[in-house]
Amino acid sequence: MMPALPFGLSATGDLAVFVDQRAQEPDALRALVDGVERHGLLALFAHLTEADPARSRWPVDVTARLDASLIRGRAVAMRWDHALERLGKAFAGARAPVAVFKGADVAFHAYPEPGLRRMSDADILVEERALGVAHEILGSVGFTADTSCYSQDWYRVCLQQLPPMVDARGTEIDVHGRLVSSYSPHAVPDGDVWNDTRPSRWPGIRRLGTVWAVWHLAMHAAIRHGASSGAAGRAVVDLLALMSREREVPIGWDALLALSDQTGMLWAAARLLDATARHPGAQSLRPWAQQAESLARARRWRERRWRLAHRIRHAAPFAGTRMAMSPEVVAQFARRPLRLLRGRLTARRPR
Repeated sequence: MMPALPFGLSATGDLAVFVDQRAQEPDALRALVDGVERHGLLALFAHLTEADPARSRWPVDVTARLDASLIRGRAVAMRWDHALERLGKAFAGARAPVAVFKGADVAFHAYPEPGLRRMSDADILVEERALGVAHEILGSVGFTADTSCYSQDWYRVCLQQLPPMVDARGTEIDVHGRLVSSYSPHAVPDGDVWNDTRPSRWPGIRRLGTVWAVWHLAMHAAIRHGASSGAAGRAVVDLLALMSREREVPIGWDALLALSDQTGMLWAAARLLDATARHPGAQSLRPWAQQAESLARARRWRERRWRLAHRIRHAAPFAGTRMAMSPEVVAQFARRPLRLLRGRLTARRPR
């Protein structure tokens, strides 16, 4: 059996109360549950406190909320499990390589049970040249492209992926042609990624190797989302979950630092390792966090240049190819920063 995960603070401090040191006042408990839910970890918190005798003294509204989160999480996990099983069979039948990564990977392979981590979509990786084939495969099992925000050309050119693929039940699959867009300074060779995969619970679907999985956690938390999204906090708990499996699937920490150095992601790795090392049972990461930070300081000017280049990455696909892009695609490219800004402002509004 997988050991219970230590549950503690996130990068934003919203989860600074540990399970064995939580406040017992009703208002404090409600505030803690609110913070946990913002990070998409309410079902995990419910699971970790399910057998705690102290929970019998908690307010009824708090325990009912936790019980409901577990029921809902397990039901959603069954739907995702069925969808990914269908995809695995379809890709295997077409003999097309596919790998699952990000939330779906850790939720089903690292957490104590499926359904304890919130998932709004599932991310799968295919070879970029096979994006068209992947579109046909998903279409054959009931998925259609959602182009309500941007056209298919926009997704293919600017993000090197398909539009969100959605079925009749609202299950959303994001199909990526590369782990990181080729025009980003943090891009990695596709061959290196595909040469380091392992089996998943779904026949026909692979998983990323542990080094790639942790590296992508660090990159995603540092670059892809603002603090309001809770991505940094989830990345810490995701890494704790992966560490709980280290006896079965070791994580190559030296290889992680080498990859982070090679791709200009040392600061991101240092932040993730440092935040995770603050938890009980994860202090073994402290030397690796310190080593990553030391290396990052030595490379600080290079890493700043790389981060700046990444921030303007959306302009890169159009360099020298603007005449080849339709006016619609160019207009969508221009509108995207406004959409992102609107989304961030909306996320920061008090509820």
